[in-house]
Amino acid sequence: MNARRLHLSEPSARAAAKVLVMVGVLGAKYVTCQPADPDCQSAVHDSNDGLAVVVCEREYARTQDPATGVRLANALRRTGKLQVASALANSLVATSAGADALQVLGRIDVSENRLDAGRVKLERAREIHVAEHRPGPIANDDQALASLFRSQKRFAEALRALDACITESREARDQVLEGYCHISAGLVLGEIGYFEGAHEELARAEPLFVMNRDRASLAIERGALDQRYGLEPLSPSAVPRSRGYNAQAVLEFARASQYATAAALPRVKRQAELNLAYSLAELGRTDEAAKHLEVAQLLDLDHSDVVTHDRLEAQIAYRRGDFTLATSINTRIYDKLDDDDARLRVCVTQAKIGLVTGDLESTMTWATRGVEVAEAMRNAQSAIELRPWMLSMRRQPHELLFTALARAHRAEDALVAFERWQGRTLLDEMAREKSMQPSNLRDAAMHTETLHRLFPVLSSAPLMKTLDRDALLASLGDVELVAMVVANDEIWRITARHGHLDMVNLGKLAPLKPLLDKFEATPAVAELGEVLGATLLGTNTFRDTDETLFVLLDGPVTGLPIAALRAGGRPLVAMRPIVRASRLSELGCVPAGAGPRHAVVLADAHGDLPVARREADRTAALFGVKPSLGPAATRDALFAASRDDLLHVAMHASVDLGEGSLDTYDQPLSALEISAHHGGPALVFLSACASAAAGDGELATALVTAFLASGSPQVIGTLHSVSDDGAGELTSAFYRFYRNDGIGDPARALAHAQAALAQTNNLDWPNFALFGHHTCRKETL
Repeated sequence: MNARRLHLSEPSARAAAKVLVMVGVLGAKYVTCQPADPDCQSAVHDSNDGLAVVVCEREYARTQDPATGVRLANALRRTGKLQVASALANSLVATSAGADALQVLGRIDVSENRLDAGRVKLERAREIHVAEHRPGPIANDDQALASLFRSQKRFAEALRALDACITESREARDQVLEGYCHISAGLVLGEIGYFEGAHEELARAEPLFVMNRDRASLAIERGALDQRYGLEPLSPSAVPRSRGYNAQAVLEFARASQYATAAALPRVKRQAELNLAYSLAELGRTDEAAKHLEVAQLLDLDHSDVVTHDRLEAQIAYRRGDFTLATSINTRIYDKLDDDDARLRVCVTQAKIGLVTGDLESTMTWATRGVEVAEAMRNAQSAIELRPWMLSMRRQPHELLFTALARAHRAEDALVAFERWQGRTLLDEMAREKSMQPSNLRDAAMHTETLHRLFPVLSSAPLMKTLDRDALLASLGDVELVAMVVANDEIWRITARHGHLDMVNLGKLAPLKPLLDKFEATPAVAELGEVLGATLLGTNTFRDTDETLFVLLDGPVTGLPIAALRAGGRPLVAMRPIVRASRLSELGCVPAGAGPRHAVVLADAHGDLPVARREADRTAALFGVKPSLGPAATRDALFAASRDDLLHVAMHASVDLGEGSLDTYDQPLSALEISAHHGGPALVFLSACASAAAGDGELATALVTAFLASGSPQVIGTLHSVSDDGAGELTSAFYRFYRNDGIGDPARALAHAQAALAQTNNLDWPNFALFGHHTCRKETL
């Protein structure tokens, strides 16, 4: 397409009966077709806003009809002429169209950030419209109020207003208005992380639109949603998914550009072209990206997008491998950027360039700056505005900073960076409810309110505490730790042996991934454990000792059954007890004798786990209590366990959409709700499938982490699915060593049980692990 001669047309069966209206844009002639003498109402409904102003202005001058005056005021508002629109609407407040005028004034207030004043006007307009029984204007009021609530991050109220908007617009039989209510609902759902729900709302809008301008608006929002979820990840394993989202975004923005051309909407077309340049660059189609950027520049008559153009030019240069040009542009424009998302992306890009070119100091500088931007974004956002793409962006500067420090052999600094990275992303992931996508807007509003209520409680959980640098390094002086960190697709092994730090780059994750996946699937196979044991842990870790080995696994290796790694034919757990640490700041021990004094036992909530039921009976008998079985295995029964108790749970669990949940008899119990319930039991044994699994790199939304966040110091969970029989054998062996043989130490009792079962046909023993703290030995008291 010749960018200087943009051909725009409006396909229509009625074209012969229409006249041409010429609108000049940058020397090009945008052509659209309108009825010969449109009235104001049809112009507002069928034309672009500029033409609507002309038609309504002429009609209002002739008729002085208040309804026409309000339509003119609204068209003026939509074209950005706010002072004129406000003056006209104010003059109409006392007329028969007063409620409509109030709505226009309320929208103007919202657009100029006078939110309280805008809400008063919009709510008053709605009251009048309700009294007049006018569903169409009521729906408009609701949509405007939802926009206000969204800007205030009051997402639950926004969703309720949009639910009402859809209902009222249907009663008014206004398909276009209903479509925009669905679009608004999609924007809110996307902002709080409900990707599937957002796409469903946008899909509901599609059949309601027949005008090209409306289709253009919808395509822009659909493309933006895909584009955000397609932000480039650091992990190559996520690249295909990212490319898929960006490829879909390209299709949507291309449609938006075509619709905007047909409807003579140069501003919308410019927006579509800018976004096309971005997504095409992300796909590596840089020549096409440059052409679309050129079109957008030609349409930018008022030069309002100059900085955006520069940023996209830098991105295209980066994708082409022209790092010098990309760095020159990014350095020049960084201080001009007024959007945190844009600043963070520039920081990440420049940090990546530093790694590729070997300029580690540049990577550290830009990554540190990115961490600061991410922190500022966190402080400015609401507790529940935890969008998936934002979580990914927040993690990236931390990963890049860690990688640069590790490559520079600054082990202590790298370890501190890793701890801060974990602490910052852990709370974000835990707070983002992912266990279900709401079926309707009312349910979404309820979930949103639950998040808003639970987040302050969660943020004060013991697991969220941080240590300063000196305290963190001092805590490593008393323990032996192995941490495996995946950053920038590299695996780093960090060992801390009583204060002595060592850091080794184990290479790229990709070549090891097939072997790791195979080991996770069949961890009891001795040959696999032997090969990976030497590769991942070296030799010094494998030794017979009573000293606990703390293990911290990150990202793609969180599900590694490290107890089954071998040396000399023996599994690691047969040589020493192992505790999985949730964070570096959480290393430590529980005083001996501070274990459970009572037990709460829940099992077989739905009557389909007979082995679990027998296991529960035996466990309850050890403690002299009655188990809660079947219908008694409820949410309330679980939360009845106190700080001094052992809580044993043998029931179904799941990891739906990334978050763990327990299938209690009365309702699924999410990890988030458990996290926010303070007073966690002294010891929790989760004999349930994948109770130590989640969809995030920090296991933030796993059930084991939820109980740790609630205050439980020691939690046993499963890394993967386990069989009913295999889990029963492990549980019986554990309690035999823990209770009958008087060990009284969960880490050592579990080690004994796993070592014993490793010599049998049991295949499930490697998938159990103790998370949290170990029990203090006498010399550590």
